[in-house]
Amino acid sequence: MDRLPKCSWNKLYLLDFSYNKLGGNLPNWLQPLKNLSYLNLYGNDITGPLPLWIGELSNLTILNLDSNRMVGEINEEHFEALTNLQVLRMSDNSLSMVTHSNWIPPFKLKVACLRSCRLGHAFPSWIRWQRGIEVLDISNATIYDNVPDWLWDVVSTASILDMSKNLLSGTLPASLEMSAAEMIDLSSNRFAGPVPRFPRNIWYFDLSRNNLSGTLPDFRTMNLQNFLLYNNSISGSIPSSLCLVQFLYILDLSGNMLSGELPICKRDYGPFKYMVTLNLNTNNLSGVFPSALQMSRDLVFLDLEYNQFSGNLPAWLGDKLPSLAFLRLRSNNFSGNIPIQLAIIQELQYIDLACNRISGQIPESIVNLSTMAHSNGHSDFLGAVKGAFGMGNAVHQYYSPMVFYTEAISVITKRQQLEFSKGIQYVVNIDLSCNNLTGEIPQGISALIALKSLNLSWNHLRGRIPNNIGGLKELESFDLSNNELSGEIPSSISALTSLARLNLSYNNLSGRIPTGNQLQTLALDDPASMYVGNIGLCGPPLPKGCPGNGTSHSPADEPEQQDNGTVNSIYLSMVIGFISGFWMVFCIMMLHKGLRYSYFFFIDDMYQKVYVHMIVTWNLLVRR
Repeated sequence: MDRLPKCSWNKLYLLDFSYNKLGGNLPNWLQPLKNLSYLNLYGNDITGPLPLWIGELSNLTILNLDSNRMVGEINEEHFEALTNLQVLRMSDNSLSMVTHSNWIPPFKLKVACLRSCRLGHAFPSWIRWQRGIEVLDISNATIYDNVPDWLWDVVSTASILDMSKNLLSGTLPASLEMSAAEMIDLSSNRFAGPVPRFPRNIWYFDLSRNNLSGTLPDFRTMNLQNFLLYNNSISGSIPSSLCLVQFLYILDLSGNMLSGELPICKRDYGPFKYMVTLNLNTNNLSGVFPSALQMSRDLVFLDLEYNQFSGNLPAWLGDKLPSLAFLRLRSNNFSGNIPIQLAIIQELQYIDLACNRISGQIPESIVNLSTMAHSNGHSDFLGAVKGAFGMGNAVHQYYSPMVFYTEAISVITKRQQLEFSKGIQYVVNIDLSCNNLTGEIPQGISALIALKSLNLSWNHLRGRIPNNIGGLKELESFDLSNNELSGEIPSSISALTSLARLNLSYNNLSGRIPTGNQLQTLALDDPASMYVGNIGLCGPPLPKGCPGNGTSHSPADEPEQQDNGTVNSIYLSMVIGFISGFWMVFCIMMLHKGLRYSYFFFIDDMYQKVYVHMIVTWNLLVRR
């Protein structure tokens, strides 16, 4: 600042240092900038507290301190003279705002973004005086309180309301339908009661991770693009009015108690035409595979797991869903064969059909899944989901941070359930376990070089494990347990250097278990569980040794092992004989008095003779 001409400081009204790498504390000068009306320090590394001179900039209308590393408390003195302040942004710092409950702020804000600031457990009462506010973001602000009734009147004209990631409680008012909000995020709180009718202009509505109950309201808004209601207690069916929504990109109703079938929309346009993500897992939904998805050519993420869907998987999956990357149908009642057309979907990188009633063979065409065969191994899933959150006109210049779909997605792999909130686009899995599949494992499966998890357990697969299985270099979890596989374990399996979990138990495998650094590391954890139930297997880590046919030891090693066994037997016999003889003599002497006296008399006599002989011999040597 010292480089700027001093004569012009008092005329400076706009100061913008955003998106730089400025560090250190804010300086302690005020007078040169008394006419400043716009101060933007967004996206730097500024540390330390907020100086009090900020509160004396009476002409300041916009203050943006977002995304720095500022610390300390903010109180009424910091806002004492800010009568013209309209935009206050202090998100993503470590600031604490401490104000009295009866404090009346001097400003009337249009935008208040205080995300991740500590506002205290009580709901900030100063917001009551901000009528006419357009953007309010107090997410992740450590508020643990009931939402006061006056708030809904204050924010009735706001286009953006974000109070997520707090511990707010209460019920959502029916008047929410009449609000002007275009984006509302109330997720990760403790709101209870029914879901209110949708605001007429809403396009982003997130009520996930609350305690809401009752049934879904009618979908009578035409602007809805993203609706997230997962992890609540919503019951009833999905209303047919869903078909009235024209541009629904993301619909997540997972983790509820919904029942019935998905509505069948008979028009060529509707909620499924532009849909990118559909998540209905963990409900009680039924019916056949939703035919309405035939128009969802942009669908990337489809999750129907843990429901009661039944019937065959349709052959049109490959033709109608060309953008599908994640297909999760676990724990339903689907039957029939795996469609060979599934391999047409070039973007497919995650297939979970586990725990259904699917039968037949694994189609050979599965080896043609091109995304799994590429070294990067993932589709543009994240880019597609981000595209669904185009911020539109609602999020104007006051709200630049992009809102992303951040639900933690549960993935079962490595014998455990892992939660992914980031990096899900890099998960490349095939899980066909717990079905009625027969036939052999496709020989060309090693072409899927990006595969990280392969689970074919609990089926009726026969034949041998493919000899080239070692080509799956990225494989981290490999489970073929509880099948009817036979033959030897291919030696190429030792080339799976990324393997963290292996299970070949309960098959008909035979021969010597291959060795390798990674296999030996896995054996240290639980050696028996990987191979148990294969009576023909031998060699480490199993206690069963291989016979002398070269499968476990070379012929040259056999004589040496036999000699070692003979020597060990001789040593053992000598020890047993010595102990038995010693105790026999000892017991006889304890019980027979005459023998005991004779033994000690003999010892004393021998001692005297030896002693005399040693003395005589020593004297003769000394004389010489």
